[in-house]
Amino acid sequence: MNRVIKFRAWIPQWEQMVYFDDTFVGFYSSAHHLAIICENSVEHFPSGDIIENVELMQFTGLKDITGKEIYECDIVEFLGKKDVVLFDKGGFYLENNFGSDFFRNITKASKIIGNIFEKKQCF
Repeated sequence: MNRVIKFRAWIPQWEQMVYFDDTFVGFYSSAHHLAIICENSVEHFPSGDIIENVELMQFTGLKDITGKEIYECDIVEFLGKKDVVLFDKGGFYLENNFGSDFFRNITKASKIIGNIFEKKQCF
């Protein structure tokens, strides 16, 4: 099996999600600069703002019913129930107000409706 390892990052100061097209290696943040370091490239994001509290999220390797890639912190809907995708203890799972469920059991029929950063009102 060949699993794709990909990441995205939420930059709270910009209220923006940044996606990486290459294999993520790490990031460097200084007072007014953010550098995303990938296997074959480095992307620089100079900013007038202090950059801190960057949230890094991993691609699950799965797609929703529409073919959209599912990442940590996405909000997915399945049979009218909304869940948040989380990662803990080496695995992805779904959590809602009623508890958690194994991630692999419902991804094929689930649909991404947002994420906890950009669509807080969804959950």
